[in-house]
Amino acid sequence: MAPLTTNIVSLNGVWTWFNGPRAIYDAAADSLIWGDLRNDGVPAVYAWQLADRRYLHGTPRPTPLQVDDHDNPALLLLDTGEILCAYSQHNGAAYSARSTQPHDVRAWTTPVHANPGFTDSYAWLWQAADAEKTVYWMYRR
Repeated sequence: MAPLTTNIVSLNGVWTWFNGPRAIYDAAADSLIWGDLRNDGVPAVYAWQLADRRYLHGTPRPTPLQVDDHDNPALLLLDTGEILCAYSQHNGAAYSARSTQPHDVRAWTTPVHANPGFTDSYAWLWQAADAEKTVYWMYRR
């Protein structure tokens, strides 16, 4: 973890307004968490711990997806504290991954290919307040 010494936190990331949420607040960790697609095609997730101004980052997919701003990740903070990340190629394969530790963006599970045989774009995540805490992943197909 490195102290944040500048107001610039990502020099080469992009996102579109179609995907979301692109940024979330984790009250338990007092962190602002956001995602983007790096200019090498790798989805990235960042956290800025507000109290101690520490900057963390991780990649929910270690290999390039596609260099396209429509591929940025959608993020959801689950009740367990894990962070769910969903993303897809622009009109292509869709994936999801979870942080391996609650409130931590540095390590992720292996991505799951969620739409074999289909093409999707624009991930949007939402968790219901029902007893099962159902997670909805909306997208354009």
